[in-house]
Amino acid sequence: MKPNKAIKYFGAVLVCIAMITAASSAIAQVKEQDQSRFDAAPNISTRSANLIPAPLLDPGDILFEIDVETPTGDNQCLGVEFDGTYFWVTGGGIGVDPNKLYKFDTTGTLIATYDQPGHSTGWGWRDLTFDGTYLYASVDEFVDQIDPVTGLYTGVSIPGPENPNRALAYDPATDHFWTANFGSAIYEFARDGTLINSFGNTYPIYGLAWDDVSDDGPWLWVHDQEDDLVSSRVHVRQFDPVAGVYTGVEYNGVFHVYPSDIAGGAAFYDDGGVGVFVGLTQNSPDLIYGLDVTPANAPQLEITEIKGGFGGSATIKNIGTADATDVEWNITLAGGLVILGKETTGTITAIAPDASATIKTSLLFGFGKPTITVAAESAEGAIVDGSATGTLLLFFLLGVA
Repeated sequence: MKPNKAIKYFGAVLVCIAMITAASSAIAQVKEQDQSRFDAAPNISTRSANLIPAPLLDPGDILFEIDVETPTGDNQCLGVEFDGTYFWVTGGGIGVDPNKLYKFDTTGTLIATYDQPGHSTGWGWRDLTFDGTYLYASVDEFVDQIDPVTGLYTGVSIPGPENPNRALAYDPATDHFWTANFGSAIYEFARDGTLINSFGNTYPIYGLAWDDVSDDGPWLWVHDQEDDLVSSRVHVRQFDPVAGVYTGVEYNGVFHVYPSDIAGGAAFYDDGGVGVFVGLTQNSPDLIYGLDVTPANAPQLEITEIKGGFGGSATIKNIGTADATDVEWNITLAGGLVILGKETTGTITAIAPDASATIKTSLLFGFGKPTITVAAESAEGAIVDGSATGTLLLFFLLGVA
């Protein structure tokens, strides 16, 4: 090799070594700075002192519990409904007629007690539902109408498909009722008693609740006493009333003693666009609880592009309906000979709905055909990942696809 060529060759090598050393130092500094976010104490959120706090953005969260047995002295509480202001609970009156209807405010204070009508004997009215004006409950083959102003039976009854029409829900869009009686079919019927639909069911259903809030709904929520032979007889299951099938979405409700705690009635309400399932658990004490089942407003992440060039980059888009906050991301390269830039991490403060953010690798150096993997997760639990392949030639990532 001629002297001048040798000098140029070794000079180029020295430049590359210097660049690698500088890049390594810079990456080490970045990693040291990034590491501080993992050492910081996590944010601690405390729930409201109210029994019904703002729902958390996590399906399955228990939002509140209210003991309805102690203030009523009734150990046979069965059904529940929420009319937008008050909780209503049916009770067997400790096995002594007349049976009772109880009215609670949202702090769990008993507001009023009413007698059920003379024909409501035995266990009395079971689950309750509300059509915006009247409450409804059943003790036999009819569904009785109840005036929430007086707490009394109005004298109007609707023929139903079961005896009793144990679980009850109401669809305001169609003015139809839904019912089931333990392992019976799930029925949809009109106000005049006409049967609209009947869907197969094997669960011992006690309560039903109509959900027209959650995404991709409406849904019917089922409260059943199925013994899972492990831990619970208080189950909450999502049912598709259009297709007539269970969706597979399910939760354990509130129970304190297995297997004696069993599911009772059910209700549902909209808290600022978030659906809250309300269930009654029968045992000692009988109680009602709220379960966050559907964060209707939530972020959803999507990786729209992975690119090469001088380093690599990716674009993350929020296709959901709420801000994605504290989005932690990483880009990793595996395969080939990656000397610098095998993994890059970072945090995006927020991505608004329908907005995007671009993330980039640190300085790359190497050879070969690595797989580029991109992953991200928001504080709300939105998760996404994606991958592509490319050719790494020194500092450049080429042919990414």
